[in-house]
Amino acid sequence: MIRDHQQSVLGVAICIVSLSMIAAVVDAQVAAPKQVQRLFARRFPQVLVGECEDGGASPLISGNASIQWHNGDISIHGTDLQGKPWGAQIKVAAIADCQVWTSDLANNQRQDLLILSMGIDSTGSWRSQLSLLVFDDQGRPFPWQAMGKFGADTNGILQVVKPEVESSAEIVVSKQSGDRSSGLNYAYHLFGVTGSRIR
Repeated sequence: MIRDHQQSVLGVAICIVSLSMIAAVVDAQVAAPKQVQRLFARRFPQVLVGECEDGGASPLISGNASIQWHNGDISIHGTDLQGKPWGAQIKVAAIADCQVWTSDLANNQRQDLLILSMGIDSTGSWRSQLSLLVFDDQGRPFPWQAMGKFGADTNGILQVVKPEVESSAEIVVSKQSGDRSSGLNYAYHLFGVTGSRIR
């Protein structure tokens, strides 16, 4: 009974692909499975707001949100549609590269914030951090954060993708576990944006 329940839970989990690799490999040599590569080919539109710069620099501005970075602490302040203030704090590695992007993730005519901070430990990009502020219909933010393998190019964060039908964004979270002596495991989880929530 318990085993059947566990198998059914695994069957409906949001983990879309999981694979094990026993040989020692370098991160750059790990190719995502074809199903995941197809997702990466469908990029969701994003616009770069700017790079995180320490304290003395002017804050980044996106809509009515002001983003300030100081020694790894990101402070975001703004007002909702009724003029009520809100604030959010995000902690990232003080010396990590950091970028702020904006995108209408829920396809609801509201620009959400995406903050990418790259990993700086021995796992490299496998410990990068993606933080989102997704705004509801009152203009108030709901936070979401994931650690995994994230990257970006001139068009945005690579793991923020578009479903086959025109709708809200999906996010691929790639995870690495294990070690090179006992074997590395890779899992790819797919999350969808629904309104102001990530599911």
